[in-house]
Amino acid sequence: METSAEGVRRTRRFRPSRDFGAVEPVAAEPVEPHDRILLINCALVGFVVFGVLIRLVRSLADRPLWGDEAMVAVNLLGRGFGELMEPLAFAQVAPIGFLWVERLVVVLLGPSEWSLRLAPAVCGIVAVPGFAWLARRAFNPVAALLAVAVFAVSYAPIRHAVEVKPYAFDLLAAIVLLLPAIVWLRQPERTGSLWLLVLLAPVAMICSHPATFVAGGIGVAMVPTLWAWAVKRPDWKLLRLWAVYLGVVGLAFLAVYTLSTGEQSDAVSSTYREGYWAAAFPPFDEPLRLPQWLLMTHVGESFGYPIGGENGASLVSTVLAVAGVIALWRGGNRGLVAVLLAPMGMTFLAAMLGRYPYGGSARTMQHLAPSLCLLIGAGAASILNRTVLEGGRDRRIKQVLVGLVLIGAGLFTTDLVMPYRTREDQRTRDFARWFWPEVARGAEVGCSRAMRGTTFDGTYWRLGRLELYLANQAIALPADRDTARPRLDRVSEDHPLRIVIYNDDPRFDLGLAAWLDVMSLHFQLRDVRSYTVNGGIIDHGMGREERFLVFEYVPFPENTRLARRSGG
Repeated sequence: METSAEGVRRTRRFRPSRDFGAVEPVAAEPVEPHDRILLINCALVGFVVFGVLIRLVRSLADRPLWGDEAMVAVNLLGRGFGELMEPLAFAQVAPIGFLWVERLVVVLLGPSEWSLRLAPAVCGIVAVPGFAWLARRAFNPVAALLAVAVFAVSYAPIRHAVEVKPYAFDLLAAIVLLLPAIVWLRQPERTGSLWLLVLLAPVAMICSHPATFVAGGIGVAMVPTLWAWAVKRPDWKLLRLWAVYLGVVGLAFLAVYTLSTGEQSDAVSSTYREGYWAAAFPPFDEPLRLPQWLLMTHVGESFGYPIGGENGASLVSTVLAVAGVIALWRGGNRGLVAVLLAPMGMTFLAAMLGRYPYGGSARTMQHLAPSLCLLIGAGAASILNRTVLEGGRDRRIKQVLVGLVLIGAGLFTTDLVMPYRTREDQRTRDFARWFWPEVARGAEVGCSRAMRGTTFDGTYWRLGRLELYLANQAIALPADRDTARPRLDRVSEDHPLRIVIYNDDPRFDLGLAAWLDVMSLHFQLRDVRSYTVNGGIIDHGMGREERFLVFEYVPFPENTRLARRSGG
């Protein structure tokens, strides 16, 4: 992308505006020759294709479900549309739109890892060209290229694009809302994009909980631009339309919260606020820790694009994002800064109120990924523009892009070589694919816990990987079998009843032993088989071992049955 010195014409430097007016160029940029613009656009399209390809490979890699996915999948595979509006099993929280889309796909295509991940994968793939469109609307070609390149190969959006979780919906919802907002910033007098926001916001909020922060943040960020525009040209139509938008966002939030989110949130609030996600809420009870918490959160995993981690491993991306904020602010793009940062501020406000985690993990912050990648692209472009001499700028941009390609290639290769999160999950799924069709062959199948109605009691799932057992069972077991209600009237010598006991031992579980004693009054125990998966493996203090017992029952012989009836 090198150009000769005489091939570049400088434009006059834009005078930074002192208000929040329409979006202006990121910085004083050369008027690029046509051939260089063509090269930049080709590179941008190349990264879009690369990003889509990485996500496609991951979605086609036949990855087994892991624990968090299985907890959601159990609800999707075992409930109807109406039941999904109730608090979810395994202390899960998910937007009703996501749950209904997932359930619809399962109903249409049948239960499988592929069908469960289809909707998130589509969202993740569509997000790549959607983000590219967003970046080109917001920035000059170089900054847009760098932002798209970072987004295309970032680990978190790639990973969560192929999971049975709502995070890919969060990401796409943010892009869908930011795009018309940025279009409106460029031409505030045109109301078409505002009307589009009015229509899109409720849909996004139904499908994504943190879309509320993006939609509400956009509404707040509009205020300075509306004020500046009203001073120059009083226009009550714009203000009325803005009020309509805020009203729609508020009503959509109340409706979704009343229908499902409120019950879900109340059912698990202490589980997450004081448990797993406790570190992702500001430590207001210890004010002296707050500065450290703020620092480590903003250089932690949730701010790592394209890659990052805890303990300051995301420092580079955070510094670039801050540089992007400074560059945009100095360039007069204060309205754009407000729109990109407002969702972050709304999320932090929710964390202050104890309603949503801030930081801690990139997965719950996917609605901020578009803003962060845009700011990182703007920051990288600004730093290169200010620190690298003009003759070497193109060479340095190429080096950055090659580095990003290598990161993406590494993720691509990893997914091909290790298409699983842990080997234990792979063994669990491989066993389930063999076990459930085999145990159901020519027999009635029952699950001891399902038949006894104790599947979800206590904290059993935390210790026993019950979520994987149930999800893999629902996928691998023939569709006409119900392990909670096997057809006992069909049990015969040639069609036995096989009861599966998972991670329980009747020698130590008196309730299970008593239940088996009752079963022995009605059927004769013919065989007992035992299987162990991931034997003896402990990970982070949690057992990975899974034990299966199969009790096979047949009817008593005729003479024994007659003797029992006569009391002999």
